[in-house]
Amino acid sequence: MVAAGTTAVTFMDEYTCHLNAWLSFTLSPKINASVRRQLYEQYPSPPLLIEAVVAGTLPNAIEQQRQSVAIRQRVNQALEWQSAGANRHLITLSDERYPAMLASISSPPPVLYVQGQLEALRAPHVAMVGARKATAPALDIARELASGLAAAGLVVVSGMALGIDAAAHQGCLRAGGQTIAVAATPANVIYPKRHQHLAQAITENGAIVTEFPLGTPLRAGCFPQRNRIISGISLGTIVVEAALPSGTLLTAKHAADQDREVMVVPGSIRNPLARGGHSLIKDGALLIESADDVLRGLSLPLSQHLPEQIPATNRTETIISDPDALLLLQHLGYDPASADVLSSKTGLSAAHVTRALGKLELQGVVHRSAGRYSRC
Repeated sequence: MVAAGTTAVTFMDEYTCHLNAWLSFTLSPKINASVRRQLYEQYPSPPLLIEAVVAGTLPNAIEQQRQSVAIRQRVNQALEWQSAGANRHLITLSDERYPAMLASISSPPPVLYVQGQLEALRAPHVAMVGARKATAPALDIARELASGLAAAGLVVVSGMALGIDAAAHQGCLRAGGQTIAVAATPANVIYPKRHQHLAQAITENGAIVTEFPLGTPLRAGCFPQRNRIISGISLGTIVVEAALPSGTLLTAKHAADQDREVMVVPGSIRNPLARGGHSLIKDGALLIESADDVLRGLSLPLSQHLPEQIPATNRTETIISDPDALLLLQHLGYDPASADVLSSKTGLSAAHVTRALGKLELQGVVHRSAGRYSRC
């Protein structure tokens, strides 16, 4: 309790004061990314910066805008958003709940709008990104990898976009793990709209995080801006299918610049969506084929977060005894092929090929898409 007559404030008053200051700091148009970087250099720690904001010692033009009626209205709007739900949180750069990995990047977002479970921000994270129009085998791989990583205790981070992003979130959720979606929209907007149900599942078993204040319009530049958060909050970034050029490669570049591990699931040399990943491998990215490979690649940073030994993912070998199926597998690669082509290569009748492929598909060895088959 604060004694009467003193100018000191309670902890809650100080917290509220700092939250208001951070919000006005981020909502002032004059404090753009370039100005923020300059202020971060001038005030090397978040507490020093926010104390300067509270004291009103920033340049006069910034102070006048920060104290304006328009900015005050937007601050109140953010505070009302937070108070409207138990799972809504405003996490500032000086808050102990702010993810430590993200705070270490060159331009961390001053305020995070978080919907969901705060414990998801504390666990070790690994990012998974890739093509929006990914192939069916790549989507299966993303789900499988995410499930294995979730089982090992990691939180998989992605962008809730179509394709690989959605598959990564789904894989975590199916394994009973937690996942974080970093949005390129304000906290009250779900994009794409078709992911309303996915977003609800993520908030119940993880969190949706954004730096964009309420009312921010969706622009093309929002996506590369949010990508630095996906990589920055994570120990490493996994790429599953990426064209040349692509936003996925920009995320990988952020990861490399942030001194994070970049990992790539390789693909077919005939697949144009594999070229971006292959270029990363040529530049030194780690080639991975399973969740075990990811855990080994991140063993050093993970040892600081998961002191207990990380269990390897369990694999069940499929026994194939049918002669037709074995012959088909000798001629079936990872590039899709039609039943007619396989019949010509193996000398088996169309009926034998179709029957054997059906069995292999049920065993999870072969994948069918648009009437063509490939190995899983």
